[in-house]
Amino acid sequence: MIKRYKIAGLVTEVEFFNSILEKQGVDYEYDGNEPCVIKIKVPDDFLENQIKENPHLTPDEIEYIWTGYDFNRKILKHGVFVLHSSAVVYNGYAYLFSADCGTGKSTHTSFWQKNFGENNARILNDDKPLILKQNDVFCASGSPWSGKTDKNINICVPIAGVALLNRSETNSISPITSLQAFTELYSQTYRPSSVEDVDILLALFNDFLASSKFYRLKCNMSCEAAQTAYDAMKPLHN
Repeated sequence: MIKRYKIAGLVTEVEFFNSILEKQGVDYEYDGNEPCVIKIKVPDDFLENQIKENPHLTPDEIEYIWTGYDFNRKILKHGVFVLHSSAVVYNGYAYLFSADCGTGKSTHTSFWQKNFGENNARILNDDKPLILKQNDVFCASGSPWSGKTDKNINICVPIAGVALLNRSETNSISPITSLQAFTELYSQTYRPSSVEDVDILLALFNDFLASSKFYRLKCNMSCEAAQTAYDAMKPLHN
């Protein structure tokens, strides 16, 4: 099937067969007249090889992963990049928590929902929110590609801050410089192979680092961790 979506303002045409993307993409479907700027189709022979090499994954899962990979590669030329993190929206701002897989990003943002209420704190994207600049403000956007969960919403909101998350027995948070944040954050995004795309990504990243706030969050598995993070990261006027 071929469907058109509008993701982070980008009209995207995707040719696919899998039920995962069909389900995840419902809220992003687009039937307007704006021209398509991104086209995605994973070659059949590539999918066949991936299916053979990854017997632990279903064909649907493999195509879902690789359509997302292709999308993340192509958005760079449109001033958008992906950041491996769990993003929660509260009081009109996005709070992003980034770390290696298995550290507890999703668990932490689930505590925001428990602490502030599921109707107030919503998961923007549980694995790969998109980062883009709108009206000179960096924002986070949902997308249909959200990792192992279906937690994503089709909105785009200003970013209050990004926290690098580490497990700890006690909760604490402190600001860090963009230089301190760079290495870990750069390892948590799609890193292209072409020199041209690397240059684009680095330019986007440098602008993001210069314009945003970053933190080191050491936290345990409790609702108190969500309150600790929010109290430090919330905009002053909130």
